[in-house]
Amino acid sequence: MKNKLIIYISLCSLFLFSFLAGSGTVPIVSNPTGSNFTEGLSVANITTNSAVFSYLAGGTQITEHGVVYGKSAQPALGSGNRVTYYIGTAKNVPPTKTFFKVSASRLEASTKYYARAYIKDSSGNIVYGNEVSFTTLRAK
Repeated sequence: MKNKLIIYISLCSLFLFSFLAGSGTVPIVSNPTGSNFTEGLSVANITTNSAVFSYLAGGTQITEHGVVYGKSAQPALGSGNRVTYYIGTAKNVPPTKTFFKVSASRLEASTKYYARAYIKDSSGNIVYGNEVSFTTLRAK
């Protein structure tokens, strides 16, 4: 009986920890392979003509990272608009628990947009994160 109680308490604790860990706004990021990544894109503060994006990113020899967005699904560099957090000489971006934030402006009112965070390395490789969609507010 005592062993069953210990197992029950352990499982309840594990469940509670998993629930609480998943409810925070800052996920824990691990990058065991050392590969470049971006994830966790979200959009907030949407107005008639602007929006604020936040995302996580990390990797090696990074020359650029930010968010690409457009009116069609799967926006990509070269086919959509972009806002960059960093562009410059290659540097390592360690995995972090801090979100990078960038703002898009000059958006059209009442328009649906699609966005993806991206990270580009010195070899020209580009990694895209999850896609989100949002609609700007209607003009008054």
